[in-house]
Amino acid sequence: MLPETRHENPDWLDALRETGAEVFAATGLPTPANEDWKYSSLRKYEKEGFQISDIIGEIDTNDLPKKLLDKRIVFVNGFFQPRLSDQVEGLKAVSLLDWLSNEPEAVQENLVDVGNLSDMPLKAENTAHIRDGVALVLDAGVHIEKPIEILYLSTTKGVEVKPKYYLRNLFVLHDGAHLNVLENYQGQGTYAVNHVCDIALHENAEFKHYRLQNEDKNAYHFCHTRLMHHARSSYETVTCTRGACFSRHDIQSLLIGAEVSCNINGLYMLNGVQHFDTKILADHMEPNGVSKQLYKGILDDETRAVFQGKVHVRRPAQGTDGRQLSHAVLLSTAAEIDAKPELEIYADDVQCAHGATSGALDEDPLFYMQSRGIPKDQARRLLLGSFLSEVIEDIDCAAIQSIFQAQIDDWLLSHQGAL
Repeated sequence: MLPETRHENPDWLDALRETGAEVFAATGLPTPANEDWKYSSLRKYEKEGFQISDIIGEIDTNDLPKKLLDKRIVFVNGFFQPRLSDQVEGLKAVSLLDWLSNEPEAVQENLVDVGNLSDMPLKAENTAHIRDGVALVLDAGVHIEKPIEILYLSTTKGVEVKPKYYLRNLFVLHDGAHLNVLENYQGQGTYAVNHVCDIALHENAEFKHYRLQNEDKNAYHFCHTRLMHHARSSYETVTCTRGACFSRHDIQSLLIGAEVSCNINGLYMLNGVQHFDTKILADHMEPNGVSKQLYKGILDDETRAVFQGKVHVRRPAQGTDGRQLSHAVLLSTAAEIDAKPELEIYADDVQCAHGATSGALDEDPLFYMQSRGIPKDQARRLLLGSFLSEVIEDIDCAAIQSIFQAQIDDWLLSHQGAL
């Protein structure tokens, strides 16, 4: 089944696609020669021979994983599935093509990139293949406090090639709107996903945005998130990563308004030969903004993690509070973590700090717990679980917190022999 194109595209969208195609043709896939990809190679990905696919197949509710929350919006192979999705009162889930026919200026404002696509080759590739997507819009003053699950299911069912799927989403929260979302990435088979998410937070908007990346262990997961923060808006995100053989998440947080709050946190649990790469930019442009980054992970076997976090404080952004931390526990001598925290500050009145640690599990508390009669395997699980749980302890939604805690407990239990 192929999605149908229902509207004639405006000239600016065709031009945007052409720009993306031209940039990607010129740059190609990023290599370690690119500073942002210094620690990550896509040679194995390139050898897989993934091909673009628009095939969705015959998917029904029996093909979907169990719901994590009461309300769920469903995407399959990059396309919105209204018939499999729940209606959420107050939330407008609008096809980009439908929105283009009614409010083309609003789409253009939120879709056109203000950056240089040549610095973001995979986003350029996604831009070249924009066909449809969904804008999730909250009108001014609308509060949806109960969390919503957004399921992104990728499947090779009915597909004869190794498929590559593209997805483009917009979240637009108008003045004073509040939204709480859990994005759940799942899949079966060998496939690649290139997902771009643009988020616009208008004045006093509040977005709590959680991500569970649990793709198939044979999958490749690429995601680029861009945030536009207007005055006094608030953003909180926690990403839990345990899936995909290779995953990369680029987060571009543009704090263009004053008194903005932005917390970008994550935890990861890796085994086998998994590779996980995160790159974060918190760009403070106006006064009295707060940004915090905390990433913690466990690496076993021959896994590799990369954390590149940057806080950029421009001259007008006096009163900025910007902090970032990366901590990793390595359970194997073959595991590796590369951390590159950065501060670039041009303002005088700021409070900024960064730090990174990595190493084996501390033997002293482990010995203490064993001396109190706790078996070694259980003691290691308790210590590792406590280490990761710090990332989720400030989540004020009990349902989301319990979902992440269950992921931590499940991973530790399934690897108890290795621990």
